[in-house]
Amino acid sequence: MDLTPERSGYSWQQSWKLLRPVMINMVLTLCIWIGVYEGENDGNLFGLFLLNSKSEHTTGNDLLDGLINGMGSVVLICIVSFLILFLVMKNMKRLVILWISGSCVTVLFGVSGMLARDICEKYNVNHADLIVGVGTTIYGSLGYLVFFTSRTPLWFHQLYVITNCSIVSVFYLRMFPVYTAWFVLLFVIGWDWFAVLTPYGPLNLVQEKAADYSQDILKFLMFSAESCEQEQQNEAHLEDSSCDADIELEKSAFEDNIEQEDAATEAEPEEEPEKIEKQGEIQEEDVFPTPTAFDAFNDDRVRLGMGDFVFYGVLVGKAACSGSIVATAAAYIGVCVGLLLTLMVVFKRDDTVPALPNSIALGMLLHFGTLHLVEPCLISIGDHIIDLLD
Repeated sequence: MDLTPERSGYSWQQSWKLLRPVMINMVLTLCIWIGVYEGENDGNLFGLFLLNSKSEHTTGNDLLDGLINGMGSVVLICIVSFLILFLVMKNMKRLVILWISGSCVTVLFGVSGMLARDICEKYNVNHADLIVGVGTTIYGSLGYLVFFTSRTPLWFHQLYVITNCSIVSVFYLRMFPVYTAWFVLLFVIGWDWFAVLTPYGPLNLVQEKAADYSQDILKFLMFSAESCEQEQQNEAHLEDSSCDADIELEKSAFEDNIEQEDAATEAEPEEEPEKIEKQGEIQEEDVFPTPTAFDAFNDDRVRLGMGDFVFYGVLVGKAACSGSIVATAAAYIGVCVGLLLTLMVVFKRDDTVPALPNSIALGMLLHFGTLHLVEPCLISIGDHIIDLLD
């Protein structure tokens, strides 16, 4: 999440611009997770890599399996993060861009295709292969325009970010067996804190090289809640700079003419226009600076990382597996309240603040508190009232 050094905390209006898409993302994740997969994971999806009591690879205890899987998953996240950091620090821009853009293409055409196939199988759709092929091609092609070009409006990018993150959330929910997702979420809280806030965190260090990359790379990484006003600022700056450049050129030409009249033998008139032209080119280059990722990190737009959307979706999806509507709603509310606290209270404009810890911690706390404390108490009170009435 990027910040600007003006004041602490976002206003309610700015926070709502991020809270609303997060809420939509979680609802969409629940619709797919429950409507298509009925809240059941697929133990065979990554059975060779994760411990699962339903397969041959298991410790014999679901909790221990989940703990080991959670630790292994977060370690994998750490390895990938530091590997990308290494590529960034070594100025391997092409590999970094290839990695990030390749991940986007995989979701657009691969993971979305898997979901489309599962939907067709779930509802016994005729000509499923044709529908999956055409649907995935259309979805992926439009997504390519969204992420790889500047031809689409901001709302279209926002729509694709919400949809893609929901698809990835459901993919993880399908992949993680039993308790694994809970341990992953628990360890992610600590990882996000380390990665963003500590001096040696990869997300903290990578910002030092952000000026080497165009701001377009953030399309693959972040949700932007506001449209970019940089073009308008550049246009205004261009007009002012153009006037200044014209004045400087006229002044320079006037001074050159005086020097030519006073010392005709020392001046070289044919070279002066070239010098003036070169000065104009240099000034013109300064007028058209290419916006970098560093500039984007320090502008006034409200952003949220796509990984935050994904793990929010995983949390509410896993909460829904409990079968309790109240406990699922509690997790949903916990994420929203935690995000608001992060944006409006914890948030500091001169620092980068992790968006996962507060939301995930509060969401898990409210979910398990409701599931194991509040609901049993309510049920007990209800039964007692019924007994009194009888």
